[in-house]
Amino acid sequence: MLINCSLTGKEKIYKRIALSIMPGTILGIFYFHRASVRIGWQGNKLLIFALWYNRLIIGLLIGLAGNLMIINRDWIGCFVVRV
Repeated sequence: MLINCSLTGKEKIYKRIALSIMPGTILGIFYFHRASVRIGWQGNKLLIFALWYNRLIIGLLIGLAGNLMIINRDWIGCFVVRV
């Protein structure tokens, strides 16, 4: 797979969102299957669909987070013991 390094800002955002939604969708399918086996399909169709949709939304939010930094990297050195 060739990586195009000349992407504009908007293209990077779209690529990041697509790359975060794909694993969310795939993991949602596995979760969907496991939940349907565990709790049964009869009468729980909406719940099982909601479980898959939740994973899809989580993937979207991770992609939208982008450059959001929750932990300041200067503080990481305080907690990591360097040998």
